[in-house]
Amino acid sequence: MSKRRKSSAPAQSYEDFVQKREALLADARALAAHCNSLVPIAKLPDEMLVLIFQINVPQEMNFISSRRRSNYPKDISKETRTMSQVCQYWRRLILATPKLWDLVLDCSTTVPKWTRELMAYSDTLPLKFSMNLSSRGVKRNTENFMMLSSQSHRVGYLEVISGSRKKVEENVFKNLKNPMPMLHSLSLTQTEDNTYGQRMLKEYDSSSDSSEFETFLYTSSTASVFLPDFPHVDACQLRHLKMSRYIFPLDSPVYQHLTKLAIWNIVPAANAPKVADWCALLQHLENLTSLEFVRAFLKADIPEILPDIHLPHLSSLMLRGRLKPCAVFFEHLHTPPLESFHILLSDIQHPVNAMFQRLLAKILDHLTRQKQHGLPEALRAVISKSYLRIINLDPSKASNIDFGVQLDIPVSTPQGPSNVVLDSLTALVDSTDSADQMVNEDHQYPPVMVQALIALLTPYTSIDNLHISLHCASVYLTPLFSHCRGQTQYGSDDSPYMLPIALRQIKNIVIEHMLSFRPTGVWDTLKAYLVWRESIGLPLGALRFKCDFYHRPDVRRVMPEQATALTQHCGKLVWETNHVPSWFQDNLGGEDEAFANEADDLEADPVSDYEEWTDEEF
Repeated sequence: MSKRRKSSAPAQSYEDFVQKREALLADARALAAHCNSLVPIAKLPDEMLVLIFQINVPQEMNFISSRRRSNYPKDISKETRTMSQVCQYWRRLILATPKLWDLVLDCSTTVPKWTRELMAYSDTLPLKFSMNLSSRGVKRNTENFMMLSSQSHRVGYLEVISGSRKKVEENVFKNLKNPMPMLHSLSLTQTEDNTYGQRMLKEYDSSSDSSEFETFLYTSSTASVFLPDFPHVDACQLRHLKMSRYIFPLDSPVYQHLTKLAIWNIVPAANAPKVADWCALLQHLENLTSLEFVRAFLKADIPEILPDIHLPHLSSLMLRGRLKPCAVFFEHLHTPPLESFHILLSDIQHPVNAMFQRLLAKILDHLTRQKQHGLPEALRAVISKSYLRIINLDPSKASNIDFGVQLDIPVSTPQGPSNVVLDSLTALVDSTDSADQMVNEDHQYPPVMVQALIALLTPYTSIDNLHISLHCASVYLTPLFSHCRGQTQYGSDDSPYMLPIALRQIKNIVIEHMLSFRPTGVWDTLKAYLVWRESIGLPLGALRFKCDFYHRPDVRRVMPEQATALTQHCGKLVWETNHVPSWFQDNLGGEDEAFANEADDLEADPVSDYEEWTDEEF
């Protein structure tokens, strides 16, 4: 039998198919290009397109507090990559624009191969690296860090998060063989939890006479608060430095050129810097524009005489900690009117009158100077139990002027710190109207701490576009609206003032401790206020109820009918329940006020909830 010859038809058909496919793809590309040329965006110049692309790139989120948010993207380059896949023209433009790839490279989450690509796309721009040595991705961290070391001359921003100082010294400092001449921002955050130290500090915060305890705490600690000096520190000129728990020696060259300095949560140690040491350092940092001291002043042995600190370029200040060291530091700090101003003082149960009055005098003088310069765009002030907090937010982070007033459970002791604050502030405020604006104490509203807040905010009551966010415990709701409603009608010209500010200016209301909320009477009072706000064309923006859930019949997980009926009279209504553990329920007393007091004491920081509801939920 003769062999069958192989047919060449299939090969010819395949070649024809490939040719037709290429022709169709060419036609499709031509059609797509023609369609793209017809849309308005195709007529924009490259520079305008790049600006649009930059808007869609997520903003840089520094430090671990931001990175832990649920909405933080694991791959910050996702938006840029998505835009580059729209068309060939966009892809070429995006790949040719290094600033679109100027992103924080997270060594803990980014695949090393993609890290290498991002480093190439960013061309010669300074690199931004973040690494979390506490995460499980040890291999990924190591591979990415090796690439960082090979490009150390390009590193401009470095953030290191670790569980101990040992990891920082061995995994980072020892492996940085080459200098970093472009490094301008450094953040070192230790997340190691010193349970004993934190517990002792908490007890110290709440003790009335803790000088002996404090001496014992710091003299018995053998830990060192200082890290070794940063490798090749002479080769870099840092501008921004943030350190948590541990710091570089105060005589290190790392501080010389700083414009932003943040010191957080210094560990209890015998060699921890004193206030005088920080003052001596700051005398040489005249270029600072931002300063943060958060629980950085640990020792109480403060000298009577400290040098004055002049920071002529400072625009942002955050000061949080115990009253005595913070007050002494703030008293010797001289700055221009600040754009961002945040003070939170604790441990003021038994303040020294002279020191406390000087502190309040300087705070009030600073706020008054701010008003004269027209700087305040968003001011919040909270006085709660033994806490005093004044916040003047960065104008770029707020669209409206926003006063937050927290009305807390009354202080049980009649001669507590509230009276001291009230006496000091009322003596300092230069206004004959401030005393008349305070509600009679017989009505038990507002409590004396809130009256102190009234005096403090008096210089700002003339702001026309003022908006108030009222944070109120439920025990005050009936006295508040009943008192104002009993004197005159809401809409009359001589309408009474709640605090020094009209009721019409309230933007949002948050009502806490719903366990003490009576089901009768107060609903009608609240509804009357909401209806009145509607009648004057200023409906309340948001109303939020916060209920401590004790498994009691008068406290419900679901929104009651009375609250549901108020929905139509305000912009947004939220009924929120917070579960209280069983061990706490067993200790509850029989009075509503007692329930509310104990529930309030569960909060480690009485103003933490305040920040939560003032952000974006309303």
